[in-house]
Amino acid sequence: MKDEPQHGVVSPPDAPGHTVAHGGRRLTWPRLLGLLVLALLVLPLAVPGATQAGADEYPTVGDAADQALQAAATLAVVVLAITWLRWWRPVWREPDARPRARPWVWIAGLPLPLALATADWSRIAAVPDVALTLALFALLVGAGEELLFRGVMLTFLRERHREWVAVLVTTVVFATLHFTEGVPGVLDNLAFGYLAYLMRRVSGGLLVPILVHAAVDFSVWSAFCGPGPYEPDSTSFLLFLSFVGLIVVLLVLRRRMFDPVTSAAGTSVPPEQDKGG
Repeated sequence: MKDEPQHGVVSPPDAPGHTVAHGGRRLTWPRLLGLLVLALLVLPLAVPGATQAGADEYPTVGDAADQALQAAATLAVVVLAITWLRWWRPVWREPDARPRARPWVWIAGLPLPLALATADWSRIAAVPDVALTLALFALLVGAGEELLFRGVMLTFLRERHREWVAVLVTTVVFATLHFTEGVPGVLDNLAFGYLAYLMRRVSGGLLVPILVHAAVDFSVWSAFCGPGPYEPDSTSFLLFLSFVGLIVVLLVLRRRMFDPVTSAAGTSVPPEQDKGG
């Protein structure tokens, strides 16, 4: 029988099984793959408006609303899956108490004001109704993708592999599934995926990653808000550079942010062994 962690003791993040689903149902590989296919492929194609959603252009409220409806359907499926699994606690919150990280939460949230600052506010002001619908769409996408990837998938992989494996697989899968955005889009999402993981670790949960994800998407999409013509936009590249820079900062400050983790055996595990962050 697998030993359960002692009450009040946190097992090392680099050890397999350090996240326990708190008595929830066990998720299998086929069920996880089924959830990914249903949430990211079947539902977006089944909801009306999918044929219009290929172009990231939102000239009217209807175009943005079609996208928001698809994102809402995906979010609903993910929420139902988490509820059925009884995984809300490990999905929403980090399992480790990291009190020293709290003063540094503002660093993890830096992309939020940066994303809002780089949004195309002239277009937003010209079509506020479209922009408001687009903001709702961005929030639904941010919540759905973070709950699915940095929530369900990360929790699932943590129970089976070391932390760095869980982070690597989650980040690569997240980025790869954005292949329709081309190589630049995949690279952007690789950087953001790992940054979102670090934001979860530093802030202690998914709220900060969700808000930042929504702000980043809204900023990028704002360049295509309202009627065309649409000019080439450098927002994605600027945000990519900020992601890479912030990742470096968070990794450099890791020792200051995280206390040594106490293993079930009562030994101290230094932060550098926490391969994921």
